[in-house]
Amino acid sequence: MLGHRYALSDIHGCLKTFRFMTEEVIQLDASDTLYLLGDYIDRGPDSKGVVDYIINLKHNGYSVIPLMGNHEDMMIDSMAGGNHFHEWMLNGGASTLDSFGLKHVIIEGLKTGWKLPENYLDFFCGLKLYIELEDVILVHAGLDLSLHDPFNYPWIMLWIRQSVIDKKKLGDKKIIHGHTPLPMDTVKASIEDKKIVDINIDGGCVYTHYRSLGYLIALDLDKWEVMWVRNMEDK
Repeated sequence: MLGHRYALSDIHGCLKTFRFMTEEVIQLDASDTLYLLGDYIDRGPDSKGVVDYIINLKHNGYSVIPLMGNHEDMMIDSMAGGNHFHEWMLNGGASTLDSFGLKHVIIEGLKTGWKLPENYLDFFCGLKLYIELEDVILVHAGLDLSLHDPFNYPWIMLWIRQSVIDKKKLGDKKIIHGHTPLPMDTVKASIEDKKIVDINIDGGCVYTHYRSLGYLIALDLDKWEVMWVRNMEDK
């Protein structure tokens, strides 16, 4: 029996919230497919735990398809040291190193570079930039469809703040992404408005200090229904 397809983005180290969403709200079944749209790490309390949970879901036979986010990309680049490492530190990388027990790297990284254990390195380097389905395109940040080949611009797919739409190229599909935190009401309104084809499902889960943010959001791509969980990391 074919299950449901779910999309979820920008977990940012919030393992408790992610587990509750997956197990209690979505109630993920082996017949379902869970698309994760990047940014599993940085800023939140347990980046390693989030990655371990994704890896374990896949190992246990669940159909989980994780995509690359800009934070994973920054982390990979940071292993060369220098300015890349400094940029990652400015974007929450220290919490990720801490969760992997690599806090000492913060002192050394600017000069020497660093590496993750091989199994984690394989996970991060194996992340795809996008997935195109029959009805939606899934990507971390969005697309610029004014370009001749919009899938050949990794930086745009990881960093753009608003997709550039060409309806002739997009056809009847919608673009589903995260990256830019939005209030819950804004996300829900965009999903309910059938005319909107660029849909951001980042509820800013890790940003609990903003009243309008602090939600992990999932979208049922078949029922076209939104689900959400308030950040649970302090519970």
